[in-house]
Amino acid sequence: MWTEYDNSILITAKLTDQILNLKYRSSDQHYTRTMKSKVRQEKNARYCNCWNKLFEQLTTESQQHIKGAMQTGAFSWLSALPIKAIRL
Repeated sequence: MWTEYDNSILITAKLTDQILNLKYRSSDQHYTRTMKSKVRQEKNARYCNCWNKLFEQLTTESQQHIKGAMQTGAFSWLSALPIKAIRL
């Protein structure tokens, strides 16, 4: 399993080599961006696979609760300031 350190080494390998040899080409920046994107996609795929396996093990009711909690704005009430006129 890849760690963040391993990912960092993989992504920056060409740049590290160029820095040590005092050379730099703009194509190396493209390579770095490409590798960073690839690592991110692989990491997200692993995360999604784990998430889906766990989610399938939940009861239907628990799945519905989690889906509701994940909706946009579901937790906005936590950061909302109370309105003085609506106090009980």
